[in-house]
Amino acid sequence: MTTVHTQTIKVEDTTAPAFVETLPVNITVQCDAVPTAEVLTATDNCGVATVTFEEVKTAGSCPSSYSLERTWTATDACGLTTVHTQTIKVEDTTAPELSAMPIDIIVSCVSEVPGNQNVTASDICDSNPVVVFTQSELPNCSGEVINTWTATDACGNTIIHNQKVTIVSNVDPVFTGDLPEDLTVDFNEIPVAAELKATDACGNDLAVDYSEVVSGQGEGCSGNYTIIRTWSTKDCSNNLISYKQTISVVDNTAPVIVSAPVSAITVSCSEIPEAGEVVATDNFSTNVQITFEQTVTDVRTNGSYQIIRLWTIADECGNTKMYTQTISVEPLKIRGENEANVCIEDGSINLYSLISGVPNNDNGSWSDDDNSGALSDSEFNPTLAGIGVYHFTYTSGYDTCISSYTVAINVNDDCVVLACESPETIKISKVVTANNDGINDYFEVSDVTGCGFVSAVQIFNRWGKLVFESDNYKNNWSGHNEGGGPTIGSADLPTGTYYYIVNVVGSGFKPITGYIYLGTN
Repeated sequence: MTTVHTQTIKVEDTTAPAFVETLPVNITVQCDAVPTAEVLTATDNCGVATVTFEEVKTAGSCPSSYSLERTWTATDACGLTTVHTQTIKVEDTTAPELSAMPIDIIVSCVSEVPGNQNVTASDICDSNPVVVFTQSELPNCSGEVINTWTATDACGNTIIHNQKVTIVSNVDPVFTGDLPEDLTVDFNEIPVAAELKATDACGNDLAVDYSEVVSGQGEGCSGNYTIIRTWSTKDCSNNLISYKQTISVVDNTAPVIVSAPVSAITVSCSEIPEAGEVVATDNFSTNVQITFEQTVTDVRTNGSYQIIRLWTIADECGNTKMYTQTISVEPLKIRGENEANVCIEDGSINLYSLISGVPNNDNGSWSDDDNSGALSDSEFNPTLAGIGVYHFTYTSGYDTCISSYTVAINVNDDCVVLACESPETIKISKVVTANNDGINDYFEVSDVTGCGFVSAVQIFNRWGKLVFESDNYKNNWSGHNEGGGPTIGSADLPTGTYYYIVNVVGSGFKPITGYIYLGTN
């Protein structure tokens, strides 16, 4: 017989591995000093442990600013792990460096002020930092200019360098080109002031100031005087130069006529114009004197003659200009007659519009030859005259130089539209309310007597009984019964609808028929 005893031993591994080396701590470093990741190992109480490494980069505000998270994981054969994490904050706070920075200098001209001068920059983390060059406003001549270089890396770190350039000039400017000589000229030959040009010692164009002084005009003939022209310029360093020209002016030129009456005209004795105005200017004098005289010559028995008008224009220096107008005057002319057709319903007509060559202000007058009674001054009203032919005569002039013009006006009614030109133009009542209120009191038919016609009217009740008839209707039926049948009161017909026949006698129109409502209650 046997006795058996069994012991069960449960072996467990609950202890995680341990790192051997000193563990790296969290740090903050510059972008050019990021350490290499350390190699860590681990031991385990029951066997061998393996170590894995992982690094995660998180971007920051710029390419050289970020963070690294490094993780080491030790794992034994049973899967127990020990983890260590290191955080590295990477920064870029170092500005770039400029190379070959220019020193302050002194130059003579603005054109000598240097520009960029190939300044470059380097940076500990940015392989291509940006260099920006700026220059202060250049002066016209002397002064200071500041050249500035600003280098910036990808993280916005900057370095600035300034160079001061001082500009100094002490050389006088010079006029370029030909300078105008002294002259003696007539007033109308005074040359335009020359436009002189000048440059400074650096070849820059300068603004040239011009002034002119006139003297001697108050001494006798003011057309003789002296002009002193002065040109001056200075550079921005106040180096000043000037040049003068003397011009002696004399006035030997007569005035010039700007406008004047036509030199030769032929007119009738009723159309002699008033002496026109001669306008003249002088090359210098503002006080031009004009005298006028007129003579009559070549008078002939037929009434023709000539008028010679002479204007003399003189300036204050005694220079003169003559102008002559010859007017050939012809004897009396009868202007003739004219005809016009107007409608009686047209508005008033100004008779001057029917004749030509006569102004409506030459002191003439119109006469009403046929006593139409429709003429007021020169306005003719055909409505007041009536249909017919009327004559009006316009008369003007004096002594033996009298002219007249007769106008014949035929007043017709061609524009009058009659109310009986067609059946459609004849208006017939549709309602009669015989209550003496002045509205629709009578049965009315358009007046056709103007066309030489008369209206024959018949009115029937609803049973076809003739209740009214007229061979020459005068718009006088107000609902009374003249043909028998029922009535109300005395002879008034009862309210209702009636039938009418209107025959326009002599027109050739077909009878016009329709219904009329009669209200008598």
